Amino acid sequence: MNSHENSIKRKYTIEDLENILDSIPNCIWTKDKNGEYTYVNKTFSENMNLSKDEIIGKTDFDFGNTKLANIINEDDKKILSRNIPTLSENKINVKGKKRWFEIYKTPLKRKNNNLPWIMAIARDTTFDKTLDEDLQNLFNSNELNNDIILPLINTKDIINNKNTSNKYLYKLQKIIDSLSSKLNTEGISLFLYNKSDKCLNLYLNAGKSNIDIKEIVPLTNNDIINLNKNVYNNVFEVSKNSIFSTYQKKYQKNNSIYCIRSCSIKYSNDLIGVLNIYYPANYTPKFSQEDFIKSTCNKLGILIKNHILSCQLKNEFQKRLYIEKELELFLDTATDSCALVDFDGTFLKISNNFTNTLGWNEDELLYKKFQDLIYPDDIEKSNNFRKNVRNSGKFKGSGLIHRYLCKNGQYKTLEWNWNLIQDKNHIILTGKDITEEKKLKEEKKHLEETIALETLKTTFFANVSHEFRTPLNIILTAIQLISIKLSNCPCSEDKEKIFQYIKGIKQNSYRLLKLVNNLLDLTKIDGGYYELKSIKCNIVNLIEEIVLSVADHIGSKKREIIFDTTEEEILTSCDPEKIETILLNLLSNAVKFTKENDSIEVNLNVDSYYKNVVISVRNSGSKIDKEDAKIIFNRFTQLDNLLNRRCEGSGIGLALVKSLVDLHGGDIWVNTLFEDGAEIIFTIPIKELESKEISEFHTKTLNANIERYNVEFSDIYNL
Repeated sequence: MNSHENSIKRKYTIEDLENILDSIPNCIWTKDKNGEYTYVNKTFSENMNLSKDEIIGKTDFDFGNTKLANIINEDDKKILSRNIPTLSENKINVKGKKRWFEIYKTPLKRKNNNLPWIMAIARDTTFDKTLDEDLQNLFNSNELNNDIILPLINTKDIINNKNTSNKYLYKLQKIIDSLSSKLNTEGISLFLYNKSDKCLNLYLNAGKSNIDIKEIVPLTNNDIINLNKNVYNNVFEVSKNSIFSTYQKKYQKNNSIYCIRSCSIKYSNDLIGVLNIYYPANYTPKFSQEDFIKSTCNKLGILIKNHILSCQLKNEFQKRLYIEKELELFLDTATDSCALVDFDGTFLKISNNFTNTLGWNEDELLYKKFQDLIYPDDIEKSNNFRKNVRNSGKFKGSGLIHRYLCKNGQYKTLEWNWNLIQDKNHIILTGKDITEEKKLKEEKKHLEETIALETLKTTFFANVSHEFRTPLNIILTAIQLISIKLSNCPCSEDKEKIFQYIKGIKQNSYRLLKLVNNLLDLTKIDGGYYELKSIKCNIVNLIEEIVLSVADHIGSKKREIIFDTTEEEILTSCDPEKIETILLNLLSNAVKFTKENDSIEVNLNVDSYYKNVVISVRNSGSKIDKEDAKIIFNRFTQLDNLLNRRCEGSGIGLALVKSLVDLHGGDIWVNTLFEDGAEIIFTIPIKELESKEISEFHTKTLNANIERYNVEFSDIYNL
């Protein structure tokens, strides 16, 4: 120290200097060349969570983190060897947490001592670093990804829908929490400006403020003007006339908050919101916070505005995506096939229904041209269509029908409607598969022709039958008169021979009459005007009396008929005359195929549910196989070859029998399991009528129809 320096009297003490260093919010320390701490200020010791005495005289290796100690030791050696100061940013573990520090180190030469020291100052930049990282992460997350899916238009949408954007809200809350901790405040509230409702809506809270999240601060027109004029652009304390004055009084009592500092959040002079910072009474911050608060508010303004813009873009993107998906869904669910082709016939886009119709998948069709699928005979029509579209100036049309090749090799007929996109030379086609419709039309036409033919045939049979009946009645009447006259004639050498001729004429007339009657009955049934005259009767007696009435006639043919039943009485509703027709036809058929001196069996039972009467007619003729059993009840069907028939018959008797059984609601079939001949079985449902009177089908009535039996058995010859 020279004489001048000695003449200067210091006006401060070492204690004054240490108090000054302890009041600085940054960490300050000195080390000797061996790395031992020679001085630390209060902020440093607080960060280390140790007293000054516990730190001074020790090296970094004494605090347990060898890896960090090695890094610091190497850095200190470089500074001493180079003899120049350095400024660096380091991440250090403090109290179990990773924190960032901006560290300034410089070599310090001591007076009268050539051994240098190191002096360092470290500023905690953790909040700034974290804030920048969080902001950057939020900017990245606001890109068009799946983290933010809600379309937000303005701050009101953010307020109303904040719970849906979890990542954004979490990061923003983290920034507010960190800011509150950094500024050592009672709490912080973030208000967002709601332009449409002219108010500030509370959006986020941090710290101990416990402010109602539904809080709304209304704004007058004057408040809005002041906000737009940047009156609240800087940090200010809430005054009595401030927009937050009522708000401040409300929470001073509840939370012991006596001071609110506010700063507007803006982006390009557009008000985004307001940041309120709450301090306890008589609180004095260690350093001025205004620039730091303003910087943070500027970053928040960028962040929130970026979020709004990103969501607007996201909203537009989502709308377009939704429209495309909706259109695609419409095309896929539409019953019509849809395709987009160019004038060359190349497929540009196709619907699922189009691929489903033809069987080709989308990739296969996109490699084909429209003409590749068209049926060869329809190609010329397709080419003419494309020429007409080019030359006619028409932009849409319908009724274009082509056949198209399916993947399975078959062809389907499609009918198209089309629209021309003129500026792109594309054609939109919407079509439907009319293959089945076309097939049904052809089948309908064929059916109508068949019905017309059947109607003509039925009418013809009806007319022919009526025309036959008149001459037959005349012939039978004449034969009857001749027989009477001949019977009264005394003697004649040829009398017996004449009677034989008369018998032949009469039998063939009866046969012809039977054919006419059967044709008339079938015609009436086909026409739908054949009615049953059902009565309540004992069907057991009915069947038995019919069998007994024809027993003599069958006996004269040297055949025997046997009736057997397990029931004495079964009351049901039926038409006795039609039942007689059914049974006589079956017996007539059985007589033809029964050998001489054999018997015909008629059996009557009920089914196990007592719902149907089961009647069977058996003969000892040839067995009917399964194939013949399928067609035996068809009209004009005979099982013997027409050139080699053993028995006469028109082939419509069994068809009539089936129709009459069907009218009764019954069923008829051939028992192909019967091995000793042929057996036909039919059923009649057991029905109850309200009438309690039972009609008897008396033998007297049967005897009056002897001529009818002659008619029914008229086609039996040579027996």
